[in-house]
Amino acid sequence: MVYIAGYGAITNVGIDAVSSILSIRAGIQRHAELKDFTAFDPDDLEAPLIGCPVSGITDGFQFTGAWIRLSVFAVNEIARKWVLPHTAEPAAYWQRTALLWALPNVAGMRHEWPADIADDHLGKCLNAILCEHLDHPPRTRNQWVVPTDHAAAADATARVSALLQNDDIDRVLVVAVDSYFDRKSIDYALGSGMIRTGEGNDGYLPGEAAAAVLFAKQADASLARVRACAVEREQVDPEQDRHLVITALARLWEKAVVKALTEAYDTDFVFTGDIYLDANGWMLRNEVWGEVMVLLAERVDWDRTNVIVAGESVGEIGAAFGGLNLAMVAWSYENQATDAEAALVLSLDEDGAASAILVTRA
Repeated sequence: MVYIAGYGAITNVGIDAVSSILSIRAGIQRHAELKDFTAFDPDDLEAPLIGCPVSGITDGFQFTGAWIRLSVFAVNEIARKWVLPHTAEPAAYWQRTALLWALPNVAGMRHEWPADIADDHLGKCLNAILCEHLDHPPRTRNQWVVPTDHAAAADATARVSALLQNDDIDRVLVVAVDSYFDRKSIDYALGSGMIRTGEGNDGYLPGEAAAAVLFAKQADASLARVRACAVEREQVDPEQDRHLVITALARLWEKAVVKALTEAYDTDFVFTGDIYLDANGWMLRNEVWGEVMVLLAERVDWDRTNVIVAGESVGEIGAAFGGLNLAMVAWSYENQATDAEAALVLSLDEDGAASAILVTRA
């Protein structure tokens, strides 16, 4: 069994998990002009892009610098709320904790870093720098990188169960972080028509966030239970007809959801509860989700299902989406903020990766 035992986060609408989650649930938005990034505007010819930055925290930082600045807040919240109250020896606690970094695909088209950089050495470098900025740093020899964009948190969660089988690992800390405020990410989004500009509102607002989720194999003091995790992949050619792309991604997403439901329950089970979706405002993604709803008509009771979309507040946060949504699920159970007995955390990467994590009350 895998349980969620703690969480931490930072977003543009909250300095910690609780303030972020309450702001998201209230529909609060904090958009800002991005002075360093402009795009064509039919009225002004050129105008700043609008985004969802974590102002005052990542100003002047990008790539790994921004990831560290954000992760410090999320991991420090884990230490303060979920580690220190339960142990007098945090160093020993962290030694028996594995660390997984859920990151964007830095070797993909968005960043185009050399492929050999996106390995576990990157995680060790990130953790070394992170530890320099924390009072109770998570120094552990068990650490890995999961650089798979939107699917990163699900891929990391899928590895948690195997890691917890080791006698020297009692828990796993997943740090999911991403930032879209660098020239490469912005240019890629502009070139692909994904980002919102003055010419159209069918794209996303770039954002940044970090979320840390602590998993454990003991049910004691846990907040939620991970019942199933499914990740499906298939090469999808973005150059083919738009409808074919939407249909292929929708069927892939349906496959992931059905696999997770079947693993946890049975083939006839009909889901009711909360769905945490990583929709980001991009029209293609919205159209995919609309088709998924039709495909899942016999497996999900939509009249008794509540869909939560954090992206309406935080913008596009890529690899951080899954971690933030898991934190939101844990918070809702901890604070009795939902009547639902189960939740699905769903993610989609347009490169052809769809995931579904099924979480229930502990």
